[in-house]
Amino acid sequence: MDPATRDHAGAQLLRAARSHALRPTRDDVLRAVDDADHGLAFAEWATRYLDSDNLLTPDELAIYTALDRSGEVDRLAGLHDLAEVQAVGDGDLRVAIDELRQSTDRISHQTETLRQQEDALSRLVNKQSESEARRRELSLARQQKIDQECKQLTIEVNPNLP
Repeated sequence: MDPATRDHAGAQLLRAARSHALRPTRDDVLRAVDDADHGLAFAEWATRYLDSDNLLTPDELAIYTALDRSGEVDRLAGLHDLAEVQAVGDGDLRVAIDELRQSTDRISHQTETLRQQEDALSRLVNKQSESEARRRELSLARQQKIDQECKQLTIEVNPNLP
């Protein structure tokens, strides 16, 4: 076994053990990984399965242990025919992960499209508000001009009025 695989497997084994309150020494772990009969298989197993997706956290283990002691695990298992549950293989997981990635990409693309539409709508609303404000200003200016012209005409027609 190459040294990188050996060290990686050893480190993974130590991390997993320590996260579950086990305290093997580095030498003990490396001795197991270096075992002539089973070391390679053990290292491959550790590298493949000892990660956060496959191991319970200490809190999860405590909850499971409490449920097991109370008989709740057996009761829950009895509610379902576990023989009907199909095993999920690595290939199935890869397909599911790929589908999730594709779905995430589509959602990200749709999110970007919605952002662009929101920006365009915001610009349109702002433009419309500006146009309405300008229209009100022009209307007010025109009305003031008309009022001024009316006053001027009134003064010209009847100069004696205040």
